[in-house]
Amino acid sequence: MSSDDKKLLRSKGQKSSITWRWDEEGKRSSYFKITAANEEKIIQGQEIIDSMTDEERKVLRSKSGTLHFKRLLTLGSVRYKGQSKPVGVALVSDEDISVPVIDVMKNQETGIDVEKDISSRNVKAGEEFYLTYYEFMFLIIRDEYGGYFEANDNPYGAHLSVKSTFKKKVAKLPTPTINFAKGTGSIKTEDNMFDIDKKSPDGTWVIKPGFERFAPLVHNGKRRKRPSNKDSEYTYSVPTRIAIALQEELGLSGVSVKHRSTSEEELLKRGDKIITSMDETRRRNLGSKSGTLHFVLSLGYPNKRGNLGQIGMTLKSDEDIQVPVIDIKKDNETGIDPVNDITYRTVSAGEKFDISLYELMYLIIQDEYAGFFRVDGNERGAVFSPNLTRFLKGEKKLPIPKIEFEKNDKFKFITVDISKSTESGEIEVKPEYVAKFGALSDRGV
Repeated sequence: MSSDDKKLLRSKGQKSSITWRWDEEGKRSSYFKITAANEEKIIQGQEIIDSMTDEERKVLRSKSGTLHFKRLLTLGSVRYKGQSKPVGVALVSDEDISVPVIDVMKNQETGIDVEKDISSRNVKAGEEFYLTYYEFMFLIIRDEYGGYFEANDNPYGAHLSVKSTFKKKVAKLPTPTINFAKGTGSIKTEDNMFDIDKKSPDGTWVIKPGFERFAPLVHNGKRRKRPSNKDSEYTYSVPTRIAIALQEELGLSGVSVKHRSTSEEELLKRGDKIITSMDETRRRNLGSKSGTLHFVLSLGYPNKRGNLGQIGMTLKSDEDIQVPVIDIKKDNETGIDPVNDITYRTVSAGEKFDISLYELMYLIIQDEYAGFFRVDGNERGAVFSPNLTRFLKGEKKLPIPKIEFEKNDKFKFITVDISKSTESGEIEVKPEYVAKFGALSDRGV
């Protein structure tokens, strides 16, 4: 058994007292005895390795140095031995990567069905992403990582460690934990832990923006039950619930709405009801492509008061995309009929495209974006936050589209003025924007 194989076995085995030491040539110098509880798993792992071809064995741990530890994600609302409780991990990969997606409420008690409970999403190289401990476990046990990933400038600086009680019928799965390499200190220090929840003014704990999918884990003094049909408001963010409800309210879903929502609370409940009634395939699609749609810049045009108002955006997509096309004259006064007023055009992956705010609204409320798109490295950095007041009162035919941006010191919000002054002093649209926004010159927006 080679030293590399034994290191791998330790990562694929369960938590034990085994400790290996290696000299500069990579040879084992000493070790402690393997506990009986883990010996069976160690032997099983070795049998699997022995059955591999040379090419398969070369893959083992070959990419551990490409996956980087950033910090543990913790809950300040749940304390364990005086510290916030770790519930996930922030990572960065040097390569594009496909990562597991698992319901945050799945654990050693519920078990995880590999076929039914695990989907995946793509993460771009260099993008920070967040995983629950079980999502991390199913990622790091892949052959190319072999239980190890980079930390403290060491490609094997952090590794998976698990507690094995599931065989005794106490639990259906081992409990995953993350440790630094021996001799490099504890991973559970203030610098390595980040609370993803905070106390609100009324004293209750709420999840921080960007970590909404972890919200079911926030207890507020009592343990919440696992999601049922009544729990969707804890699972999905407000922008997603509004986006899904507006699909029906604005006629995109094809469902005839007999009673329109008259308050935001009612609209959110409608969103919850729709999400609850979805099949699992559609539910998994919610927000699945928010990271593929990128903000480039904002487009502005002088309003009637002479101030530069936002009229649209320039975006780009990592994939070919169907973009709504709506007459720029259509707004919350005229209303928009999805059947007669919206057509679609195909934009190729990577191609920048201009879009009006109403076109953006009809794009971003679709399932795959569910109210979010990317800004720099944050796949939920741009948030759909429409002004609903007059729409819900029945005074306007549409909400006023509005996008809010998560605060980021590195992010620079750029607005390009698409207007120019003529020799007579009038304002008109610049030639390069006439095809999309030319009618603004006639409206005097």
